Formats: sequence, structure tokens, C-alpha cells
Amino acid sequence: MKRIGIVTVFVCLVLLPGLALSNPTHQRLMGMSSAKRNQVWTILFRDGGEKCGTVTESFYQGSYNGTDLGRSYNGAAFWSIRCSSGPDYQMTILNDAAGSTRIMECAVAKLVGNECFKTFEEMDRQTRAAKKLKK
Repeated sequence: MKRIGIVTVFVCLVLLPGLALSNPTHQRLMGMSSAKRNQVWTILFRDGGEKCGTVTESFYQGSYNGTDLGRSYNGAAFWSIRCSSGPDYQMTILNDAAGSTRIMECAVAKLVGNECFKTFEEMDRQTRAAKKLKK
């Protein structure tokens, strides 16, 4: 009986949180070649009516676990998308069964402190370095 309790605690504390944050849509995209991934993004943009032409580059920025403006983003994956025509975009893939997305032009994302085509770690390093210079 004691052994079953330990296994249950392990599954609940270690395995389930990872599953909850795994973001299946993002994981499928990560498993594709960059050419296939860009093809999928191109279709998504075309079908969504966005001005993009062909996606020429897709760049994974990182995932976010937290709340922003009252909305939960646990396990949300952020991608930068470069278009052959039209603006570049930042796509957020929410960690839900439907793989819901949010889209923002990169110019707008920059205004709120989130630069496209940079990892979250790179942006964090730049922010820390800028704060040190101000001191």
C-alpha cells in the first residue's frame, strides 16, 4: 500500500505537470522539417486571410508559463514568422486541445517588449544588460 502511494505521488508531481505543459500542437510543429513547418504556416495564414504570401522562416522563441492580462498562457509556445509579402508575425500556440493561436504583427510585439526572431532567453539577457548600464 505504501509503495502505491509513492508511485501515485511521483506520477502526480513529476509526470502530469510535464504532460499538462507539453502543448501537442507545438510538439507536432517541432517534429517537422523547417520546410514542412513553413508550408503548414503558409496554409494557416492563407486560410486565416492574413497578408503573408509564403512563409520563408519560422523561428521558435520559447514557451511561457504564467498569466498576462488575466489570460493563462501555461505552456504557450511563441513563434516568429517571416513572410515573403506582408508583415512578419508572432504566433502564440496555446496549450489546449484545439491548438488555438493568437497572432500579432512583429512591429506591435516590439512595442510591448517582445522582439520577433529572438529567443526569450536572448531578450532576457538584453534586458538585464540594459538595466546594468543604467546603474
